[in-house]
Amino acid sequence: MTAADLQIQPIASAGKSRRGPVRRLRLVVVGAGFGGLAVVRGLKGRKIDITVVDKQNHHLFQPLLYQVATAALSPADIAAPIRTILKAHDNVHVVLDEVVAVDADGKVVRLASGRSLTYDALVLATGARHSYFGNDAWGVHAPGIKTIDDATRVRRTVLLAMEHAETFRQARSALRDDYLTFVVIGGPRGSRWPAPSPSLPGTPRPWTSITSPRAASGSS
Repeated sequence: MTAADLQIQPIASAGKSRRGPVRRLRLVVVGAGFGGLAVVRGLKGRKIDITVVDKQNHHLFQPLLYQVATAALSPADIAAPIRTILKAHDNVHVVLDEVVAVDADGKVVRLASGRSLTYDALVLATGARHSYFGNDAWGVHAPGIKTIDDATRVRRTVLLAMEHAETFRQARSALRDDYLTFVVIGGPRGSRWPAPSPSLPGTPRPWTSITSPRAASGSS
């Protein structure tokens, strides 16, 4: 989306109509991911009031989530406050909230907090979630990695499995092998999962008896 798509004029050329001041166009952007931020940055310096709504207060660099899940990076390494990213944009207001409904006819966005935002133009850039194709019960044993919470949950599971494998290294080898077996399915982040990281086998590590995990990977 460009300024031309929204029929927006640069601030420098803004003036007054014969009937009085021209009301600034109101744009609501839902989601501060790559798409939402690209729209906002592309409209910097335009005669427009922009409200960015996101249920998180940070922008997340999703391509590196797998490194958080494998304990190679801290969550803070791949996230930055939305307000900090957009601090140079004087025409942007950031709202921490969640959109629960959109009234397209009335041009109103309704938020979980009970507030409502009116708009002239609306951008929905909420991203996507993984799908279990109607088998949501799989999520208990096969979590996706789309958020920091997802990544830290997977990291906790992996590191605990490594600890259990270290504990059972002599007494129960069969159980130890189960803890060292990982199945990775789908996507660029999935294909990168077996890559070495400072906290997993194959690189300098705190475990003394684990050499490498058994990993089976595939894509859907």
